[in-house]
Amino acid sequence: MTSKRGKKRLKIQPKPGMLLAVPLFDGSVGLAHVAYVAEPEPGGFSTTCGFFAIRAASAQELKQLHIPDSVLSHPIFIRTIESESIPKGEWEIVGMRDIEYVNVNIRERLQSNWKWFDGEMGMAPMLLSMYHGLFPWDGYKKDPEFLTKRLLPGFTKPDTARYMQEFDPVVLKKLGFQIVTKQGPSPRSHSPGPWPTGPGNIVIQILYPGNGLPAVNQLERRRSVEDRIGQLKIGEIVDAGAGEGIMELVVEVPSVSIAYPLINKIISDLGLTKDTVVNMEEL
Repeated sequence: MTSKRGKKRLKIQPKPGMLLAVPLFDGSVGLAHVAYVAEPEPGGFSTTCGFFAIRAASAQELKQLHIPDSVLSHPIFIRTIESESIPKGEWEIVGMRDIEYVNVNIRERLQSNWKWFDGEMGMAPMLLSMYHGLFPWDGYKKDPEFLTKRLLPGFTKPDTARYMQEFDPVVLKKLGFQIVTKQGPSPRSHSPGPWPTGPGNIVIQILYPGNGLPAVNQLERRRSVEDRIGQLKIGEIVDAGAGEGIMELVVEVPSVSIAYPLINKIISDLGLTKDTVVNMEEL
């Protein structure tokens, strides 16, 4: 809840532009960016942040990432956070960057004297964990659309999203869910990351019908992926080929952890998810 401290000042005062490591439910960290700070009462801060599709093993690794402006200009969602997260050092400061969002006008959606974004506050670590597949997509109020409805323009449910039935019961119990034990095998448990933070190759394979060479319209699908990768300056295409039902691109990137979700978003935006496999290789 938002605190009112009177004369006692906060240990760390939130400031617009701060980049923060947000603790996620598996011990890894996500990225937040302080976008707006209000002080409706002395010592009582209301802080609103943008959150991004970036994840690292630790705050130290997050500090080492070179995050392009094209990423920081497109938060996946906005949330007014619990007031103690920054002052108590729960979210470590990992940098400072200008606020230049292009997919949302935050000030237009601040509500009440405390300036909560869309009139809501809190649960940011849970929502970010949900986005990264560490908390069930349908785990909050059993509503599979809760976060979907709060994603900003340009974003849809990510490939990392997992539903309750995809989690191991032991993991669900640790997350606070009450589990009714049933006979039979447990669901397969898997982790969607964190992705390597260093350089690597991302291999994109787009499937097409038949075993011969792809038709012109199929090659256009691959070209559209190439064009988007070039526009966003994600990395350098170092190899391309086609045959036996597969069109392949190999993209050399400076940071796999940044490039991998961006490329998956390109694939999703172009409607190629069902026909495309994306893998990564560390250099």
